[in-house]
Amino acid sequence: MPLKHAKNIIATAAPVQSIPAASRAYDWMDALRMLAAVVVLLNHVRDLLWVDYNGERIWAPVYFMAGYGHEAVMIFFVLSGFWITGSVMRRIDRPDFWQRYMLDRLSRLYVVLIPALLLGGVLDYVGSVVMNWPLYSGESGAHTVEMAVRDRLGLGTLLINLAFLQGLVGPTFGSNGPLWSLAYEFWFYAWFPAIAFVIVQRRFTLIAVSLLLAWFYPQVTLGFMSWLMGTALYFAIIRYQSVMDRIGAKPKRWLAGMLLLNLVVLLYTRTVAGAASDLLVAVCFTGLLFVAISATHWLPSAPRFLVLLGKQGSFSLYAIHFPIAIFVCSALLAMLGGERLQPSFASLGAMVAIMVTIVGIAYYFAKLTEARTPLYRDRATRSFARFYPTRSDGA
Repeated sequence: MPLKHAKNIIATAAPVQSIPAASRAYDWMDALRMLAAVVVLLNHVRDLLWVDYNGERIWAPVYFMAGYGHEAVMIFFVLSGFWITGSVMRRIDRPDFWQRYMLDRLSRLYVVLIPALLLGGVLDYVGSVVMNWPLYSGESGAHTVEMAVRDRLGLGTLLINLAFLQGLVGPTFGSNGPLWSLAYEFWFYAWFPAIAFVIVQRRFTLIAVSLLLAWFYPQVTLGFMSWLMGTALYFAIIRYQSVMDRIGAKPKRWLAGMLLLNLVVLLYTRTVAGAASDLLVAVCFTGLLFVAISATHWLPSAPRFLVLLGKQGSFSLYAIHFPIAIFVCSALLAMLGGERLQPSFASLGAMVAIMVTIVGIAYYFAKLTEARTPLYRDRATRSFARFYPTRSDGA
C-alpha cells in the first residue's frame, strides 16, 4: 500500500473506538478475553493435577478443551493488536506521543508484573525450597514444568523478566512460564507505533531499532504477525463500511458461517501445530470479530460478569495464575500421595474448585493492581515531566 494511501486511512482511524453501535461487540471482545484466560488456566491446572490422557472417552472433552491454551494466547494477541492500534492512532500526531505512550504501556504492564513476580517468587520459594514438592522438581510428568523451579529464582532471571526479555535471552521467572507472552506483547507495543510513526510522520525513531530483534528471534516475528491481525481488523472497520453493511443485513448467516469456520480451524490445529496454525487461528478469529462488529445490532448482550472480569481482571489472572496453581496443586497432591491424579469426578471437582479459587484471587489482585493503573500512570507522568520536559518534535 502506498504511504499516502496508508496515511489517509490512518487519518480517519480515530473515530473507530467511539462508534456507539459497536459497543455490544466490544463487550463480547472483553468477555472473550476472559474466556481465553480461563482456557489457559484450565490447560495448566489440568496438566498439573491430572495425568496425561489415558484413553478413557468420558474424560476426553476435558482434555480436549484444556488443549487449547496456546490458541487462547493467539486470541489475546489479536485483541491486544486491535485495542493498541486504536490507542496509537488516536494520538500519534501529538508532540509528546512517545513519552505518554510508553508511560501508559509500562504503567499498565509493571503495575501487574512487579507484584506478580513477587507473589510468584514467594510461592515458588516455599514450594520448591522449603517444601520440596515434586511438581517443582520438573520430574513429575507435567509438561508445563519440565525444569527445576528453584534454578529459576535468581536475581538475574528476575531482572531479565523485568526487562521483558524472558524467553529470549533467559527463562521466565520461577514457575511462571506463561510470562513468555508478556515479553512478546511488550515488543509488539514498541514495534507497531515505530512502524506507524514512519508511515504517518515520515520519520525514524530510535525505538525502531528494536525491530532488529525480529531478525534474531523469528518466533517473535511470527507472533507479531498474529498480533497485527488486530491492526488489520481496526483498519478494515474504517475502510470496508459497505461490506459491514452487507453483513449487517444478514447477520445470522454470516455469524453462523464464521463460527463454523473458526470451529473447523480449531479442530484442525489439534492435529497440525506450528507457526502456520497460529496465524490461521488469528486470521479466522479476526474474521469472526469483523463479522461480529458488523452485526453488533443483532448480537445478544454479553454476560456482564465476563465483560467486567475481562476488562478488569484478565491480565491479572494470566499473570499470576500459574504460581498459584502449582502451589495449590502441589499442596493437594502432597496430601494424596504426591503423584498426579487419575481423572475422576472427585478430581474434576477439585480442579474446578482450584480454578474458581484462582479466579477469585486474581479478581482481588486486580483490584489492588490493574484498577489502580491510572493512579500510578499519573504519578509516573508527573515525575517524568519534572525531569524530562516534553520536546516539541515528539521524538
